[in-house]
Amino acid sequence: MAGVSIPALVSPRLLRWARETAGFDLGGAARRVKRSEEQLRAWESGVSRPTVAQLRQAARVYRRPLAAFYLPHPPPDLPLPRDLRRLPAGRPRGFSPELRFLIRSARERQRWLREILPELGEPRVTFVGSATLDSGEEALARAARRLLKIPEDYRTGARHRALRDWIDAIESTGVFVFQASTVEVSEMRGLALPDEVAPIVVLNAKDAHVARTFTALHEFAHVLLGAEGVSNPDIAREPRYEADHLEAFCNAAAAEVLVPASWVRAALASEPVGPKIDDLIERMAESFRVSREVVARRLRDLGRMSTAAYEERRRRYQQEFEAREAQEESFPFPPARRSLRDNGRAFARAVLQAYTRELVTATQLSQLLNVRLKHLSKIERAVLPISGTGSAP
Repeated sequence: MAGVSIPALVSPRLLRWARETAGFDLGGAARRVKRSEEQLRAWESGVSRPTVAQLRQAARVYRRPLAAFYLPHPPPDLPLPRDLRRLPAGRPRGFSPELRFLIRSARERQRWLREILPELGEPRVTFVGSATLDSGEEALARAARRLLKIPEDYRTGARHRALRDWIDAIESTGVFVFQASTVEVSEMRGLALPDEVAPIVVLNAKDAHVARTFTALHEFAHVLLGAEGVSNPDIAREPRYEADHLEAFCNAAAAEVLVPASWVRAALASEPVGPKIDDLIERMAESFRVSREVVARRLRDLGRMSTAAYEERRRRYQQEFEAREAQEESFPFPPARRSLRDNGRAFARAVLQAYTRELVTATQLSQLLNVRLKHLSKIERAVLPISGTGSAP
């Protein structure tokens, strides 16, 4: 009969499972689903049922396929990684729905890679978990520089590496690097999911390029340690907890990869830190192609700047970055370029090779890369070898 709403015969337990695993309380879910809290509570208690149309809306909000709501019982969800963040005072801990969706997506892609990479003949990534905290951050940094093929004589004046160069170097080791713009920088800067088949690093695309470079190396250190977790790598002045010590170690290792202590000592030998320390930080940041925060951290680590002075500058740099972001217009990326940024070239290459081998369909390829097939040729030119000419630029 026209105008009659069809109820969805779903289990109330599944409706509650989908909401809770998405990280929503009743109020937050009600606003997204565009229903009252009372109505959602009635669905989840079995007092009433959503219509099929309402269930579709809830499925979109909770990022679950419609079929998941018709299962006999809630399935086990993909595990959340360890929370290593130090959040601003007064901010509640926990993962937002956006961060949960990002983690779920990364886990699902990792699971797909674990199945497909052996089919493509890819070797295991043997260095995952090869380092320990006891070995020291300098030893880990040396191992990282060897894996990333950074020459020992790479110094100021040599070819500087931009963010893409560092990501390419990390992906050349077998680590997949994704980027996401759905989570605020204040909540997450990086994520590491070590795995001997498909290790994954996720960066926050909303962060500044130089900051993403540091986070990429911080998360690469996590992969070498085999230490999974969500990072935001702002740590307490005096690390007290195990997570603080782990993050401080990865910060120190990343800084040593980017700017070895020997470089800083050489720069300071000719220009010791004095009243114009901020000018020196600016010059060194430009010379080494790193953020001012990295240089300030190096000066603090080497005893040339107090912790209080470093913390004051770190807060100021973050405020300046946020002010610039608020003033700058945001221009949309072309679809192929956005797909390559978000998925990384290594993942795009694996998907295209799987498609060529008929291991995935065209529809699956489009879903995996989150791009329409008409943009595929641009992605292919960017990531696949061209006969007789090496790799595409």
